[in-house]
Amino acid sequence: MTARHPALTSVIALLYGLSLRLGREPYITGKRVPKIFVIPDIYAVDCALDVFVREVYERFYRLREGDFVIDVGAHVGMFTVKAAMSVGERGKVVAIEPVEENLRLLRKNVELHKLNNVVIIGRACSRERGRAKLVKSELSGTHQLRAVSKEPEFPVSEVEVEVTTIDEVCRGLGLLRIDFLKIDVEGAELEVLRGAEESLKVTRNIAMELHYEGEEEEVKDYLEKRGFEVRVIGSMLYASRR
Repeated sequence: MTARHPALTSVIALLYGLSLRLGREPYITGKRVPKIFVIPDIYAVDCALDVFVREVYERFYRLREGDFVIDVGAHVGMFTVKAAMSVGERGKVVAIEPVEENLRLLRKNVELHKLNNVVIIGRACSRERGRAKLVKSELSGTHQLRAVSKEPEFPVSEVEVEVTTIDEVCRGLGLLRIDFLKIDVEGAELEVLRGAEESLKVTRNIAMELHYEGEEEEVKDYLEKRGFEVRVIGSMLYASRR
């Protein structure tokens, strides 16, 4: 998730009545935002607005009870929480996130809302399984794998992480369909899709954020060749089965 206009975002956050509680356990909440524990930076506000208020991922497909959802780049779990509440006990949400600080809060948010329909996978996601270097950023929403086409934002360190693929995840969990695939991995979106060759055949809807020049054309071409209708609005790409 990219903070587009930090100053404006802060003003909008106040207008919507969101409050970031700074203390031992920072959290954000509001009229349309359930309590979410966060890492206290601008992304906490921007992500909350995008997921719960603007609902940018659900512009063309609204999550339904019983849906199976995969959230790649789950961060602290804002979309995971919203999706799990939407799909109910008959549905399932698989949240994939490699960064330990984010993972801790992701687990905490899932436990807070008693979401028994969430499976958390503490790995990065790409075209093949293994290990990879991940560039950590000062801002919790901009960590990224080293081998991507986008320059890191505010890099501070590197860590090695385990990497999985969507195909491996689906095989391991026995998932036979994906009703909604959300991807936000700071420029590695195409690599994630390349690791979902079999899973895309049973995927109905996709929403992802674009991060670098030329990514729109690459991803659009890749998905159209696999039977998807693709629409791009601003930095968001949406795809659905024809």
